[in-house]
Amino acid sequence: TALTQFHRKGMKVWRSEQLLLTEMEHEWIRQFYIQGRQHFELLMDRYWEGPMKELVEYWSKLENRIHSVVELLLFASEGRQQTKPNAAATAPPSRAERKRNEKCLKAISTI
Repeated sequence: TALTQFHRKGMKVWRSEQLLLTEMEHEWIRQFYIQGRQHFELLMDRYWEGPMKELVEYWSKLENRIHSVVELLLFASEGRQQTKPNAAATAPPSRAERKRNEKCLKAISTI
């Protein structure tokens, strides 16, 4: 999975994934589509349709993976903040708040 042993090698993996994502987006996908409609029609039919679809698919998967890591880190940081005692909280949390708290605590244990 995307988050296995994130605490051990997370930054190295994160950095390499971000560099790969940036290169795919800026050096390949954007450069292909910025050439204009005539260029697109000329090359897409002949050769580039398969490779560009595959590249965009991999790019999308990598974007989703990075989004899940960011979400995990956000939940973990919220969970760490919620573990501190809060004297002002007198009303019991709603079901949605409890589910969010459980998600945050699970994220803390993952990291």
